[in-house]
Amino acid sequence: MIQALIQECKMIKATVLEALAPTHAVKTLAYLALVSITLLCTACEFSKDLNVKNLKGYEFNLHDIQEYCTVKRDGDRHLAIVCTKKTLNPLVHGCEGQMTKGLSDPIFSCGGGLWVLNKVCYIEMLDTKSGNIKCKKS
Repeated sequence: MIQALIQECKMIKATVLEALAPTHAVKTLAYLALVSITLLCTACEFSKDLNVKNLKGYEFNLHDIQEYCTVKRDGDRHLAIVCTKKTLNPLVHGCEGQMTKGLSDPIFSCGGGLWVLNKVCYIEMLDTKSGNIKCKKS
């Protein structure tokens, strides 16, 4: 009799596990879909904040400029652009900063094909010797 009960319990257990397996798979798929949608929405939100497409004719974008470039004071008024990523060398050579009214209002300007950055990027000084380049989506 005990053996029969044990056998019946094993059969019930197998039936329950079999019934739950598809439910577990469905839950897993639903979870993966939810995670994927969340990641996609996060990426969409990020791209609304800043244009992550490369600038026409260059191998960098606005996010790269903010992430890898800073400004260093070079003399009384001049601010040198310093970038740690080699693909940003055109920015180093084609753009500059000037401090005409003090730390509160530095001027960021670019020539050549980078002139489009004049409208979307600006310098935010951190102290008297250094600052960051900030860009907003155009």
